[in-house]
Amino acid sequence: MERILIEKSLQGDVASFEKLIHQYQVYVYNIAFRTLGHEEDAKDAAQDAFIKVFKNLSQYTGDAQFSTWLYRIVINTCKDYLRKRSSIKETSLENTSGEGETYLTELPDSEIMQPEKQLERKEIQGKIIQALDQLPEANKTAVVLRDIRGLSYEEISIIESCSVGTVKSRINRGRTYLRTLLQNDPDFAREGGI
Repeated sequence: MERILIEKSLQGDVASFEKLIHQYQVYVYNIAFRTLGHEEDAKDAAQDAFIKVFKNLSQYTGDAQFSTWLYRIVINTCKDYLRKRSSIKETSLENTSGEGETYLTELPDSEIMQPEKQLERKEIQGKIIQALDQLPEANKTAVVLRDIRGLSYEEISIIESCSVGTVKSRINRGRTYLRTLLQNDPDFAREGGI
């Protein structure tokens, strides 16, 4: 089905391209959000990535899965955003409501939980996101793609244009650093995260 949508999209069928993109929009947004840590930037990066996909779809050769090719575009788009942002240093995961209340941006949760469990989960997610934000970019990207998106080492190596060994090394270092950051956070340990 995906192959047919790609072929029709290449022939100029906009409806097929929209169907193709619809299948990946949540995944693309989640990768952008986990990489950038900011809801509006993630939305903008996801949109920019889809525009790049549309413009460059003819360059997709089919050697790798479409999702791998797409994720590489998303990650490269996010890297561009991070480079632009580095001069501004706007890396906060916090947003402010109209009433001045500060909260952590969180992806919608389809599970229905008891309020205390939701609060506990939100606090743990917040700590993990803050710790992820402290990782070096290459390690953060590798950890997000492997542990959050569930991509294989081979897919990540294609996305990151590096060897599988480098991917494994980045993931290992990222996980170790993440574990250290979280273990050294007394609030996280008390909340039962580790």
